Amino acid sequence: MTDPGFRLAGEQEVLTLVSLSWETQIDRFLLPGSALPPEFFDLSSGLVGVLTQKLSNYRLRVAAVHPDQPAWSSPFQDFAAESRRGRTFGLFADTASAETWLLG
Repeated sequence: MTDPGFRLAGEQEVLTLVSLSWETQIDRFLLPGSALPPEFFDLSSGLVGVLTQKLSNYRLRVAAVHPDQPAWSSPFQDFAAESRRGRTFGLFADTASAETWLLG
């Protein structure tokens, strides 16, 4: 995303990515950790589920780079590890790992 203020805060923002994907013929996105709002890291908020389902429905592949992984709860760390095994959304500590996953 070119907009440094972009935050993946809900369904509307996923639709923004879908629109951008259609306009540019790109189906893979690399987001900075700043694009993830605090509620994203709280699994009980349901935001992770909504977002990953929408990404899957529209066949987008999104990687986010967020180096502060030790601050995450144990359940969220489990989700992050599992996400890297999938093909829809991956959460990474560094850009190189995220790019490798996106291109894989």
